[in-house]
Amino acid sequence: EDAVAFVFTGRLSRQKRIHTMLRCFSEFLSTNENSNAHLYLYGNPDHIGDQFLGKWESENEYFRKINKIYRQLPVAHQK
Repeated sequence: EDAVAFVFTGRLSRQKRIHTMLRCFSEFLSTNENSNAHLYLYGNPDHIGDQFLGKWESENEYFRKINKIYRQLPVAHQK
């Protein structure tokens, strides 16, 4: 009943700032220890990088980065 779901649908890309969203969610969990919050990510990773910032990435480089951040979340909140 008191569960909160955060949902993202779209490309898992640097342009969408998924890494920032994961860090913000992690901060939310650390300040709300009793929170029953879950984060759901739906989408395919890309390797576009961020051309406007001059950042280029090899295939799956960004996915590996966000996966590393994701794995640091408490297990109960990973979906």
